[in-house]
Amino acid sequence: MATETKTAEEAAAEAYEESVRNSASLSVTELLAMRAMFRRHGFTTVEGDMEKLDNSRIKREIFKLAHDHRVTTAADRLTEPIHRYEVAGSLLSEYPVPPSEEWDALDAMDRQAWTLAERHIWKLVDDKYNTMLQRWTREELDDGLVLVKAGDVMFVTSEPRFIKSEIWTPITDKAEIAMIAAAEQIALFTKQCPALKSSAVPALRKASKQAADKAMAAYTLRADQENGEEE
Repeated sequence: MATETKTAEEAAAEAYEESVRNSASLSVTELLAMRAMFRRHGFTTVEGDMEKLDNSRIKREIFKLAHDHRVTTAADRLTEPIHRYEVAGSLLSEYPVPPSEEWDALDAMDRQAWTLAERHIWKLVDDKYNTMLQRWTREELDDGLVLVKAGDVMFVTSEPRFIKSEIWTPITDKAEIAMIAAAEQIALFTKQCPALKSSAVPALRKASKQAADKAMAAYTLRADQENGEEE
């Protein structure tokens, strides 16, 4: 009886499938369907004897879309960004994008697999300064362009007002919300232990000042480093 010979890729895919069957995170069938969808579009790779998603290649394909979605004006901001579903649709080109009759015609497992795949793709869109996509934007596109992930869309821009509103503001909002949460915790413990009440406001003022001072010091240090590199 002839022995069936498997390629390294087939063996790696089987190893992945077996690891999923031993996992209790998501439905095994859903995970395998999502992986098959990525595999069909060439977004898997083999490391050792295990198949893995090729996130670097996924990011490169995401990046290829960015340059065509440039925002310069307020009018551009309404029309030029690409929606996350369009990003996924470009990468998973054999499948329709919702909402559409074609999407509705897919079977339930294909729709769920596409949804999981789309979430994974969008999670890889990260506009922090040192991320791969942002670095590629600086190095490979026009000078001054910044990649922006804003809600369910992404685009590139060199306009300061959009960088400020879409990247800076969310960062500073998180810092403010963290301080608010700290103040609420202090208030709750003050309620439990009234003897702490006289220390609460001074503690908050001290923490706010220290946070502001350290933030400014970090900004100054990083800005000086960047200026030194430019020179």
